[in-house]
Amino acid sequence: MLRRPKLCALAVTGLIAASIHTSYASPFTSSLSATASSSFDLINSLAPIGTAQQSGSIFHTAGGVITSSVFNGVSITPGSINGGLTDVGDGVGMSIDANGSGQSGVSENGGIFGDWQMSLQNTSAVDTLFIRLALHVVYDGPAAFGQDAFMLFDVSIQDSGLNELLFSHRLADSLNGDNPPGDSNPGHIDISLLPGQSASYTGVVRARGGAFAFDSSYNGFMNASFSIESVRTSRRNIPEPFPLLLIGTGLLSIAWQRSKSSFSK
Repeated sequence: MLRRPKLCALAVTGLIAASIHTSYASPFTSSLSATASSSFDLINSLAPIGTAQQSGSIFHTAGGVITSSVFNGVSITPGSINGGLTDVGDGVGMSIDANGSGQSGVSENGGIFGDWQMSLQNTSAVDTLFIRLALHVVYDGPAAFGQDAFMLFDVSIQDSGLNELLFSHRLADSLNGDNPPGDSNPGHIDISLLPGQSASYTGVVRARGGAFAFDSSYNGFMNASFSIESVRTSRRNIPEPFPLLLIGTGLLSIAWQRSKSSFSK
């Protein structure tokens, strides 16, 4: 049986830090109010079967600082991390490490699920905000060996209308053949928020795997993050109060002169 060594917690933490691109983080404009959450789906995630193993973490980055919660099997505390975003590079993410072997019977990771939410609001009365959101995914594998095994990773980002905007997909299948890697191109979303406008996005992270024959095994690792990559501000040209006062005074003067002229006649 071929099996990739299981990643230690320190290595996972290092990959998380590398994947969310916070090394050049800097505060974005205070006109952007942003919040996000990363959750482990305790309802739909299933415990591993047989010799299968699954672990990983959910994480939230604010001000360039990562807060994470580690899961093993389906045990995790806390199961959700949320809060405000303040810097370029801030966002949410999830890492998943899974493997199994059919040597002692069927092994299966029936489903590992994570959920993301991100809400953005332009609180300015005069500025338009141009925002780029990015999906970054790092894979080790997946790989499947023997007669009948598979390993699947999948990430999807949707807007409030449930339209898929970004995705990443990997499937290794020793029985039916591997699928070509699938990634949205480009891997980012560019949006503009007028004064007072808001936008929201959801993400689903998914992993499954199974070995169904004695000579079969599978493994894989994925680290995915959804973050604010850039924020630009554009201000509308608004007339200054003093020029407006001069224009108003001039119009009133003309009206008064005309009124005086009509009265004298």
